[in-house]
Amino acid sequence: SLLRTPVYIIPTLASTDAPCSARAVIYTSTGEVDKYVDFDENPNLVLVDTEIICKAPPRFFISGIGDALSTWLEAESCMYTQKPNSTGKGNLPGSMTAYALAKVCYDTLLKYGEDA
Repeated sequence: SLLRTPVYIIPTLASTDAPCSARAVIYTSTGEVDKYVDFDENPNLVLVDTEIICKAPPRFFISGIGDALSTWLEAESCMYTQKPNSTGKGNLPGSMTAYALAKVCYDTLLKYGEDA
């Protein structure tokens, strides 16, 4: 982190996995991507208040499911091509653990996502 202090995130939407990421996307006032800021590590804590998340419009939750499903497709592409992605340290592909977790999330969402 820029100030070398712990980072704590309290998301108000479940629309992406961004709160868990070591990358921040900075947008312009018109909603276009301006730049990316990469931190040394992921946040130290992501605290989710389900009461807050559940009050958000359903479209944000649906977006989050889509975002989570696409994570496996992105990981699978990197795995098969053995190409690094933006999370690979030193231009290495992702770990087997990362691939397995992405696949479990994908399978869980296919099974239970519609009920959610």
